[in-house]
Formats: sequence, structure tokens, C-alpha cells
Amino acid sequence: MAPLSASISEWERTTYYYRGISPKHPNFLYHSDLLENPIPIPKGRHPHLPIKTVYGVFNTPLNAVWNTAARFVTHGKDEKDIIGPVVIWISTHPATTTAKNAHYASPDILVLLKADGVKGAAVEWYE
Repeated sequence: MAPLSASISEWERTTYYYRGISPKHPNFLYHSDLLENPIPIPKGRHPHLPIKTVYGVFNTPLNAVWNTAARFVTHGKDEKDIIGPVVIWISTHPATTTAKNAHYASPDILVLLKADGVKGAAVEWYE
């Protein structure tokens, strides 16, 4: 499990779902693959905010155990698309879950998924 210090920044919390996911985007709380897939914070005078597109996940072992899964494609400024891992979205009511709680709950979710043949998934929590 990643160290708890691997938490998201305020920028990530408020902008992760900002471009392409939802016109009224939720606040991002935590993701289980933060160390493997860090979210780069755009820098410079005219930073490029990545645009994401959500795709459903079909015809995988995941569909039998979790029906709310997606995969993000991030469209980079160099017109290269990056396909992310299968994502399990967990929605919480605002101020009811902490990043610390999400951090400690995520490994158990991933273990259950692996037991059902789902490998390489990530868990994302949002408010």
C-alpha cells in the first residue's frame, strides 16, 4: 500500500474531473494508483489542462462484480492519447470520507477484484 503521504494536491482535488468529464465536476478525493500514475500539475504561463474522456468497460471479468467502472483517456497537448487503467469510482457525500479512509479501504477493494480476475484496476474516490 502506498504511504499515506501520497495524497493529492488541492489543484488535483478541484480540477481532476474539470475538463471533459462533467460540466459540474465533483471534488476528487483519492486514487489508489497515485504513485504509479501521478497527476502532473501543468506549469508555465499558459498551462495545458488535460482533457479526459470517459469510456465504459465491457466484456471483462469486472462486469460480473462491479458495474460502475470506467476507463479514462487523457488527451494531451501533443495530441497523444493516454489510456488509463480500469477505474472503480466510489462516490461519497461531501465531508463524509477522508483521503486517509479511502487510502486504507482501497487495497481491500483491489484484493476482491483480483480474486475475481480483475487485474490492473485503480480505485478513485470523489465527493
